[in-house]
Amino acid sequence: MTKPPLCRYCGKALKKKVVSVSFNSYHSRTPGGRRSDRPASREEAQKLFNEKIVSIKYRHDELGRYVAEVGLWDRESYVDKFFCKNAHAQDFAYSALRYKPELGTQVYFEALEKQTAD
Repeated sequence: MTKPPLCRYCGKALKKKVVSVSFNSYHSRTPGGRRSDRPASREEAQKLFNEKIVSIKYRHDELGRYVAEVGLWDRESYVDKFFCKNAHAQDFAYSALRYKPELGTQVYFEALEKQTAD
């Protein structure tokens, strides 16, 4: 199993990008949509998808227990490529600039060059 990438600021594992799918539901508030299937177990639900089920919610009704919603992960996508949250990206940038103040983007250097020419 491949280990998840780590946040470049704090070292925590990055969050998986998960899509939720509802089962046996008339109203869907999940991004992955809804299905009319009614799997009874995680194993039955997994057979319906190529993606890995990483979360599952069950419900009960007059017919018994069933899988109401699953969270699917494609085994490679993460919410962000480098950081676990936006604040860590900003903190990392400030830290990098304190360490190496000459860092900047191409646009920054062009603006700096124009500013000094005026």
